[in-house]
Amino acid sequence: MRAWRVAATVVGVLLVAGVAFGATNWTVGVHAGSSGQSKAASIANLTITATASPSHVNLVYPGAFGDAVVTITNTSAAPVTITAVSIPSSTTYATGYTNSSLTTTNTNCTAAQGTVAWRYATGTNPHTLTSALVVGANSTLTVTFTNDVAMGTSAPTGCKSTYFAMPSFTAVTATAGSGTATTSPATDAWTA
Repeated sequence: MRAWRVAATVVGVLLVAGVAFGATNWTVGVHAGSSGQSKAASIANLTITATASPSHVNLVYPGAFGDAVVTITNTSAAPVTITAVSIPSSTTYATGYTNSSLTTTNTNCTAAQGTVAWRYATGTNPHTLTSALVVGANSTLTVTFTNDVAMGTSAPTGCKSTYFAMPSFTAVTATAGSGTATTSPATDAWTA
């Protein structure tokens, strides 16, 4: 009787194993036209604004070049890589202010008096950046553009210690997609 139970148990185990093995070897396919869905992110234009922090290293004075500090905001869901900027003509001058928040105009250093403009504004746009800047998705990047501001030699003494709101960029050369965000604050520059 004992042999009968052992034999029945072995046969039962083998049957279960055989059925399980047979079930796992069934081939499963996919119907034609089976697919998934994806959606592209929306991309928005960048916003570039003047900022006073970090402090300017190279200060502008008559006949010399200085720094401009900006904040670049990307509200898109993808990082944006900037490789060049376009600037207005050399006769589009910055307005002078008495404070870094750019709220009180310096009447002793108007745009016409200070003759402060973007450097290389007489060149052809766009101006290629020394290093590409990557603004992360939904992020802000602060950048110091080194020696990219020029002051005319005729600027009056009323322009001493003046803050300047630089003329607006006219365009950027940028693409959305992959890239590791540039660490903020960053420094960069452009050429003629």
